[in-house]
Amino acid sequence: MEDEKEFDWKAKLKECLDSTTVAVLATRERDGVWATPVYFSYDDEFNFYFISPKGTRHMNNIKSNSNVAMAVFTPLSVSGIHQIGVQVKGVTSIVPDSEIEKVYAIRAKRLSGDLNWISESQEGHFVKEHGGIFVKITPTMMIYVDTRYFGGQGRQVPLAKLV
Repeated sequence: MEDEKEFDWKAKLKECLDSTTVAVLATRERDGVWATPVYFSYDDEFNFYFISPKGTRHMNNIKSNSNVAMAVFTPLSVSGIHQIGVQVKGVTSIVPDSEIEKVYAIRAKRLSGDLNWISESQEGHFVKEHGGIFVKITPTMMIYVDTRYFGGQGRQVPLAKLV
């Protein structure tokens, strides 16, 4: 494996994150945890975004506790025999109205290659008609898993190298 000091964290993270549009989001509730799939996108600083209707179980959990975890793993059809993934621990915030157009642009760029992605106008309808809310996850810790380089062990991503 190349020296971790010279490891291209951004390129490796993007390789994994660009391999799928679905992440598993974990939230905390009073009596345990809840996991749900979400369509995600991310920006150049590796902040993550998703949209969900208010009133869902995970959104209610986020109202009570903004700390979440998320996992994204490259499908085997893309990675072959290798396990490649990103695990994130972070803090959520509601995207303010002044930043929604920026998030739409990030999502459009990110998700337009996915045949299942709905258009911005359809997504806008979802937001207006179904109470969809844009959520940002600011990572506080990231683990990169890649059996090509690290065997079965993940490595903590030096977040300072991502900005």
